[in-house]
Amino acid sequence: MEKIKELAEKIYHHKTKEYFDEVLSSFENENYRSCIVMLYSVVICDLVFKLTDLKEIHNDKKAEKILSDLKAGKEENPVSPEWESKLIEKSFTEAKILENDVYTHIDTLKRYRNLSAHPVLNSMDILYKPNKELAESMNINILEGLLTKPP
Repeated sequence: MEKIKELAEKIYHHKTKEYFDEVLSSFENENYRSCIVMLYSVVICDLVFKLTDLKEIHNDKKAEKILSDLKAGKEENPVSPEWESKLIEKSFTEAKILENDVYTHIDTLKRYRNLSAHPVLNSMDILYKPNKELAESMNINILEGLLTKPP
């Protein structure tokens, strides 16, 4: 827990830091399912913040195109979550702001977020329950690999 708190203090973007407080609160209160779901949301927000910084501060044309494409896709189909997957993929392949291991951690986090957020109908345990160790390792991996890094 101390490592997570220590890393959280080093989060690069102030809005990401604010949003991560909810992840931290969920973890501290042993609400690991909520922790995983919110951590994924924080990752998506942080990627948008990083691309926006690259566009606005560094005049990065790749970041500008990615944001423009995502906005257009969201306007075409406002209720589709497809833009989130495209954001992650384009951040890795086009903007190159994600290392291979971080991309893999985000993909894994997304899978656990889906398990945590959606009821499973083929089991007696309708909601998946992640354990403390999983939530802790996901937080550390995402903090070290993404949230504490500048764009």
